[in-house]
Amino acid sequence: GYINSATSAEVKCIFNQSNSACQYAVGIGVIAFLACMAFLMLDVYVPFMSNAHDRKYTVMADLGFSGVWTFLWFVCFCLLASQWARTHDVRAIPEDAARATIAFSFFSIATWVSTKAAVLFS
Repeated sequence: GYINSATSAEVKCIFNQSNSACQYAVGIGVIAFLACMAFLMLDVYVPFMSNAHDRKYTVMADLGFSGVWTFLWFVCFCLLASQWARTHDVRAIPEDAARATIAFSFFSIATWVSTKAAVLFS
């Protein structure tokens, strides 16, 4: 989401030069990755939990986090799409990269919804 011009070493966000849009997207992605790793390790540990009460809270935490993260990815998609629509000077911007970023933020919504559904129906 960042690019620098040929005349400047300073990097700017490709989405309407809004650093907050790029920082939000990067932050959501990094936290989502770390959470996925944590829940993956937790999913490996859940079958070995002997207390059903602990299992319930573990599944509820996974479900709650997935619901919140689905919403945050939706906000990310809306923010990036809005900032991209407001970007007027696209001469030095790789447009395919910007569109791919927006598309993958949209696909992340479906990914988190499917993890939520998997938790509910398992």
